[in-house]
Amino acid sequence: MTGVSSLYSSNADAAHRGEARMENAQPVLSNSVFQAFKRAVAEIFQENGISLEGQTDVDQRTNPLQVVAAVGVTGDLKGTILFGCSYPSAQAIVGTLFASSNIIPQEKSFGDLAKATIGEFANQIAGRSLMNLSQAAYDCNMPPPTVLTGDVVTPDLVAPEQEYVSRLTGGFGSALFRVGIKSMKKLKKEC
Repeated sequence: MTGVSSLYSSNADAAHRGEARMENAQPVLSNSVFQAFKRAVAEIFQENGISLEGQTDVDQRTNPLQVVAAVGVTGDLKGTILFGCSYPSAQAIVGTLFASSNIIPQEKSFGDLAKATIGEFANQIAGRSLMNLSQAAYDCNMPPPTVLTGDVVTPDLVAPEQEYVSRLTGGFGSALFRVGIKSMKKLKKEC
């Protein structure tokens, strides 16, 4: 799935989650909301000196990942931002970030410092996304990131109204960027 069509919730997704969806689901959030996330990814990669050669919208929600950083979103929007990749891709990203900061890691494996670095990288993307969203009058906050590692990490999002999934490629390898959110503005007005 590409472009705007990836921003719609599907009936199959809804049925899988035990929810009812209208037959012709309409976008709840504007395309500019998801563009705020997409722009943030490109800006943070560039600012950190990491080559981002491709950012392709995909329908693939699961991928064999080994490192996943999750950042929550609260406020006018509620949901989760996921940044995930393989160990080699994560190590390439961490290596670039370390080199730009003149850090020489002491650990040989993907340890605590590397996990914290990937978490901070995802945090930068989330923070920039929320800055971009504030320009569109969305007031959002985020808690600190959580980083999961393992041989196969398959993250899932809990019942988002809408979802955006993008495959990122570059000199680091590839990664998956996924956002699942729902608008809380209408709920606030009803209360």
